[in-house]
Amino acid sequence: MSRSGRLLTNTLMASVSTIIFLLSFVSSSTPADASRAIRFAATTTIKAKSPTGIVPKSGHWEGSDPAISFNVTENGIIINFSIALTLYAFATCTVWAPSDPAIEANKTFTFNDELDASDQSLGTLMNQVTGKFKTATSASGSMSIHFCTMDQGNVVMFEDAAKGNWTAKWKSPAIISDRQKVHPTPLPTHVPIANDYTPWAVDAVTEPLISPTGLTLERVVMTRSVDSSNCALEVTNTFTTADDTIYVVAVILNLKEDTRLSSSWKGPDLFWGYTNLAGIEAARQCVYFYIDTDGLAPGVFTVFFMADDLQTPPLRFTIEQAQ
Repeated sequence: MSRSGRLLTNTLMASVSTIIFLLSFVSSSTPADASRAIRFAATTTIKAKSPTGIVPKSGHWEGSDPAISFNVTENGIIINFSIALTLYAFATCTVWAPSDPAIEANKTFTFNDELDASDQSLGTLMNQVTGKFKTATSASGSMSIHFCTMDQGNVVMFEDAAKGNWTAKWKSPAIISDRQKVHPTPLPTHVPIANDYTPWAVDAVTEPLISPTGLTLERVVMTRSVDSSNCALEVTNTFTTADDTIYVVAVILNLKEDTRLSSSWKGPDLFWGYTNLAGIEAARQCVYFYIDTDGLAPGVFTVFFMADDLQTPPLRFTIEQAQ
């Protein structure tokens, strides 16, 4: 069973999106576990045509916000096209073109990329990127992104697509590529990540964290259950392999609609994260994220809770072997 997480409020269950999207990290620590397999298929709708009029300059192109990188060959082929999305302050995720698009006669290009998610509630996800060369040295386009790849090979899936526009300019006549063109493997293997946050982790956040806008994380704790108001019951940092679910719960003051809410979980065989946009406004609201413990071995773990620019120190928790 793949682990999953949801943000819950009194009036909403997993139906809001992140900054511009909802994400969940999906990894597998057991490549042979077919139930967690992610099947990857690439398709393209490109028709190779010779461009007319102004021809985009060959060489390296770049853009920012989001970070765009690609090369144009002398034959009018786009290679090593990538978009780097910033998920939080410490995590980026890359979208790669599944093929090398040819620039069409009207100086446009398109690529579509499909991912068959292991989470059946998400079904087949699609990345769609379009672009147009406005001049010989400038290009712009749009994107609708449903999945991307972390450096560790973990696939990040967005239930609500990350949508936006991009721009890029010609930078150099040389073909430059800092990274090799890669795709998610058919069955990503999770590499255990050292828990570097443990030495300065805390058991709970009891002193309010306040932003200049008044948004406040009044309290953030760990628990194995929540009440009907989504607030923590039986606060604890110690769990066992018999526990099905582990929650991190925040009491938030002055919550505004579209506040970005995120959690990031780390530990042995765990690199997990979720992000949503709040769909309600509330003077005081309990909000939680959770992970299923299926497949997690005993060990020490940490989780961050974030609300817009507010970020807690890592909260530590342990999972012990059930007796």
